[in-house]
Amino acid sequence: MAKTGYSRATFYQYFNDLHGLMETLLDGVKGGIVEGAQPWLTGEGEPVSSLQLSLTSLVDVGYEHGFILKSVAEMSDVYFGRDKAILKQRERIKRKTLETRRLHHRQRAA
Repeated sequence: MAKTGYSRATFYQYFNDLHGLMETLLDGVKGGIVEGAQPWLTGEGEPVSSLQLSLTSLVDVGYEHGFILKSVAEMSDVYFGRDKAILKQRERIKRKTLETRRLHHRQRAA
């Protein structure tokens, strides 16, 4: 809350809890997805053009709301207890990547 510049009372004036905030944010994302998919879903016009238009719109929604989608995905991992396993996996990937880079560097230097 401190980073937002708003008080807790202000937050609770608009949202009952964090779930309410997420629901509001995701409603906006859902609206963009549904609206973006309309050209293809309605089946009107040339199919390939309609699909291209819908996919372009969906990518735009991803760019515009990516931070919300990423936050929800990360929090779902925490909620379902997968966060520690994911952090361990990321650390393994990081170590493997560094090992591979070092090996390539040594091979090029030799």
